[in-house]
Amino acid sequence: MAPGAGASERQGTAKRRGRQQGASGAGRERLRGSAPRFTAAAMAPIAWPALITAPWPPADVRSAGPGSLPPPHYPDGGVPLAQGPAPVPDDRGAARLMRRALESTVSGDPDGDPPRHGERHAMTTLYTFGDSILDCGRYNVHGVHPGGLLTRNDDRLFPEFRGQDLASRGPARLEHRAVDGATVRGLPAQARGLAIAADGVALLTIGGNDLLTGLLADAGPGLRAFAAALDAFLRALPIRPVLVGTVYDPTFGDDARNFLGVDPRLARANHRRVNEVLGASAARYGALVDLHAHFLTGDPSWFAMEIEPSLVGASEVRRCFWPHLAGEGS
Repeated sequence: MAPGAGASERQGTAKRRGRQQGASGAGRERLRGSAPRFTAAAMAPIAWPALITAPWPPADVRSAGPGSLPPPHYPDGGVPLAQGPAPVPDDRGAARLMRRALESTVSGDPDGDPPRHGERHAMTTLYTFGDSILDCGRYNVHGVHPGGLLTRNDDRLFPEFRGQDLASRGPARLEHRAVDGATVRGLPAQARGLAIAADGVALLTIGGNDLLTGLLADAGPGLRAFAAALDAFLRALPIRPVLVGTVYDPTFGDDARNFLGVDPRLARANHRRVNEVLGASAARYGALVDLHAHFLTGDPSWFAMEIEPSLVGASEVRRCFWPHLAGEGS
């Protein structure tokens, strides 16, 4: 075959293949265009307000903080300025409304009744925000963290909790946003780009790293800034209820275990004040989960690296949150 003829035939073959591929591509486009598109009417992205980036902790708190501690990772973020859209129930009806919301989320029925045979459950979304209390998977070889256990228990590791998870009550998914090392200043960044489901519950643990990076030795202004930042985040977060965990004490109340170089009397007073701030926020936006009281009954096996939840600790955090998700909390 002459070279020119071969080249011409190859060009013709290429053109025919191109037309075939173009036709099949157009067919795929028509198929895509005719297929039903996924829409989630109950889901909408958060439109976060403008953020401020004032230094945290304040200068006077930074100078008073324990200088021997390396600073934790600070996620990018700031404090929302605008008021959020979610209403805050009055104190008298807050507990009742929260219980009904939780029961509705778990059962898929607005009255909290279990679905009848043949009915489909609504998908429950569990959101986790905050620090390493909820983002502690790197501190155990199984990568386990409380949100994962609450969504679907690992029956092999924790047979005691078989059937005590959201997946046992219907379709459930986890939206894990908590970040090891986070402070209150980083919370808005954790919710950036988040899509909100109609049936959802949020978990929040925050304050431990704020204490470690200055609030343990704070004289007042840092705690007020912490409270303001926390309230701004929760107001802007369009998820209700929010279950807020207190900051535990890895020393089990024993001053001899103090490893921070801060006067224990001042440190414990500020630890108590941070938990009081968390309690006040929980009363407005959901419910308080007292991790501090529960962890005082534990032992060192609940911790890794002195302050982080171990595998056992992750399960104990789950133990505290589960009654509230199951509608059994106070």
